[in-house]
Amino acid sequence: MVISLVSICKYPKKKTIWSPFFLNFYFQFVQKNSFSSAIADDEHEYWDKIQRKMIKPTEFYEENAEKRQYFYWVDLRGRLFLEDCLPKIISTSLKSNGFLNFFTSRIEMNTTSLHEDYPWMSRCGKELNFIKSADTPIVFSDWVEGGKKLVFGGDLSIPFHPSLLSFNLDKGRLYHDMVGGTKKNKSRYKGRCLLHPSIALQLSNDLSFSHNQVTLTLKGETIDIPTIK
Repeated sequence: MVISLVSICKYPKKKTIWSPFFLNFYFQFVQKNSFSSAIADDEHEYWDKIQRKMIKPTEFYEENAEKRQYFYWVDLRGRLFLEDCLPKIISTSLKSNGFLNFFTSRIEMNTTSLHEDYPWMSRCGKELNFIKSADTPIVFSDWVEGGKKLVFGGDLSIPFHPSLLSFNLDKGRLYHDMVGGTKKNKSRYKGRCLLHPSIALQLSNDLSFSHNQVTLTLKGETIDIPTIK
């Protein structure tokens, strides 16, 4: 599948002002989701290089495991990995819905004096799980029930509210605040959560960009989307 920037600009589905910020965001999505094995290999190689620099000596993980302290990484698609796991691909990510629900619902800021280079943590009794992330520690991975809910963790969800969206002009990424949800689906984390690129693409046809202003037209309602940096 090949999509060029020229074709995007020349044949928009509706009259929209395509800003450089959005084109950058769109092109990044196409690259990261291309069926081209070469692009996929390049992406894996890039993340492997980043992760290799962050990974600590084996002794660090072994010594802290004795204290029931473990270390994780969340990528831009919300996949969860043990930090010292390489390569970080879908087959090496943690995929149990039960575990992901339990782990993700307990993510909060690391307010301990331990491992301060890890901004997030997830408590499990006396077990402490420290987290680093490529962006936000929770990523909404799916948009379900006709656009009514956003899924995170394994199969937890919160209501989707367009008024809670925000857009990062520098990174070309869409976010939704973590609010609401039932007691079962509640998360300790409060703040912006990145939207998976597939959700951002679904919303892209309803987004308009003009002079660094972003608006969303959904079901006949036009909403101004706050921009962040």
